[in-house]
Amino acid sequence: MARVDHTSTASTNPSSVEGIAEGMNVWHEKFGKGKVLRVEGASPNEKATVFFPNAGQKQLLLKFAKLEILAK
Repeated sequence: MARVDHTSTASTNPSSVEGIAEGMNVWHEKFGKGKVLRVEGASPNEKATVFFPNAGQKQLLLKFAKLEILAK
């Protein structure tokens, strides 16, 4: 009957990557709370440089980083 194919969109979550910008506070599963210092490149290879007080400065590929934007 009806064809349902939503599995392909479930594996990638582009909405978590979109909207990341310099100055934002973010949460990373391993490094904790951090602040975005710079965003470079174009999708799908966008990178963010993030400073984490407990882990230092890290450069993360946004499609894998799973950053969560935190409220100010």
